[in-house]
Amino acid sequence: MITPIDKEFYTMMKNRFPFQYHHDRLDFFYTETRIMFARLIGLIIETEGSVERWRHKLNNMSHFSIRGAFDRVDVLRRNYITKDDVNKTIY
Repeated sequence: MITPIDKEFYTMMKNRFPFQYHHDRLDFFYTETRIMFARLIGLIIETEGSVERWRHKLNNMSHFSIRGAFDRVDVLRRNYITKDDVNKTIY
């Protein structure tokens, strides 16, 4: 499941109840919204596949430590990295 990193937004999402139970859930969204959401999910799946292929390639290199590279980018020790973390490391 995709959830916000910020605990306040996560709590708001977690505690939210649908306001109309008797309708089909897809009726709550415009067609354009559903198409955009499907594209987003497709992009997430594609990106995860690409990241996993890179992880396997790098893991097969004998002198490369995936954990070491992750720790080098995760300077704030949050156990996750963002685009900004990667950009700060590269530039």
